Amino acid sequence: VTTTPMLETTNSRTVFSSTSTTISSTMISSESSTYWPTFYATNNSDCGGDYNSSSGMIRHPLSGSNYYNNDHCVWIIRAGSPLKITFVSFNTETRYDYLYIRDGNNNASPLLGTFHGGSVPSPVQTRTNEAHLLFTSDASVTRTGFELHWEPEVLNSSVTTPVPTTEVINITTALMLETTNPKTVFSSRSSTIFSTMISSGHSSFWPTFYTTNNPDCGGDYNSSSGRIRHPLSGSNYHNNEHCVWIIRAGSPLKMTFVTFDTETGYDYLYIRDGNNNASPLLGTFHGDSVPSPVQTRTNEAHLLFTSDGSVSRTGFELQWEP
Repeated sequence: VTTTPMLETTNSRTVFSSTSTTISSTMISSESSTYWPTFYATNNSDCGGDYNSSSGMIRHPLSGSNYYNNDHCVWIIRAGSPLKITFVSFNTETRYDYLYIRDGNNNASPLLGTFHGGSVPSPVQTRTNEAHLLFTSDASVTRTGFELHWEPEVLNSSVTTPVPTTEVINITTALMLETTNPKTVFSSRSSTIFSTMISSGHSSFWPTFYTTNNPDCGGDYNSSSGRIRHPLSGSNYHNNEHCVWIIRAGSPLKMTFVTFDTETGYDYLYIRDGNNNASPLLGTFHGDSVPSPVQTRTNEAHLLFTSDGSVSRTGFELQWEP
């Protein structure tokens, strides 16, 4: 025999704990037996990921059961602005299974917190636009893990400038005005509106430029598994939304809906098998019925959610895994 025989079992075994990636296997035929080293890799699909999104959520494990022994999971969040991490739940083995959060994208970044036990931690605020999360567990005793979400940190500020009332002032710089009762632009064909300021006996108007503020609308996810909830706030989604999520999972993925509620016939979620709007359409979803799971053929998925100018609902939540 000059080739290596390939043996396949129809009743594979699960390795629950090991200090190496090698085990010894034995083959028994009718008259003899032999053994050889067998190499294996762990399969823990929701352990870690790379998230490029201003907001999102991480739940570990996704399965609803306890996390594994000997976990070593790393998540990198690139949010585009400083982010606030808020915990929804937290339960790990005290003094043995830890979550470390760092202010940056690697294990040498400044440590923001080390968390373990059964108490939900306080929110964590970064100074940079990135966060590095590392979860480790030991070889015995597991718990239900944790769930958290992140979003941009809103910094409140105000400037009061005294203005003389008996002198003439020539203004040569830009005037920044802020209202304590901001108005919402629900629909517009441009990013410019005209504002009018009325003082005692005088008025003036000027063009005002604005951008939309909907931080959890879309994102780029590089992870074999994860979860998307829209909106994250718990209230209804906005009118006139156009949100795109790109998932790059590394292998074909299955999307399972947890909840779904949009305005029937007007507010749609489109899922495509690929990374752009021209990829094959897998499904168009609207209404309040939870859709069946969606399976891709490629390693990527393109999700587009659109809403019209009136009536909004609670949105949707889904998770993906290999």
